[in-house]
Amino acid sequence: MLVGTLNAEFPFGVLLITDDGSTEQIPPWRNAAEQATASGSAVVMRVLHQQEGSVAVRVWSEEGNDLEVPVFDGEIDVRSGVLSVSDALADQVVRIHVAVGTHRIELFADSTSEASVVGVLLDRINL
Repeated sequence: MLVGTLNAEFPFGVLLITDDGSTEQIPPWRNAAEQATASGSAVVMRVLHQQEGSVAVRVWSEEGNDLEVPVFDGEIDVRSGVLSVSDALADQVVRIHVAVGTHRIELFADSTSEASVVGVLLDRINL
């Protein structure tokens, strides 16, 4: 089920998906080819830079993603119960209410670099 969308230009070419209450720092990318990196409460993905065009982000719950290029598969801890999907400056942001706890998060894209369409698939993990 589609639970949120964000169509925006992304300064710095990065998409952030975070627990709305998180102050945790994002770890650096291991190398220039890595498209996404994560910490416990945040995932950051390289996307098309605003100078090149806009990016469409669709957030799905449990099923519905229609993109085939896998970018990231991991977990995100959402202690606030609100997941923020935003640009690096949080000028463009969508907040999605989710169950408090740890969720599986998968990212898909239309490209292995400079994605212009991103699918976020979020599933509840019962720990």
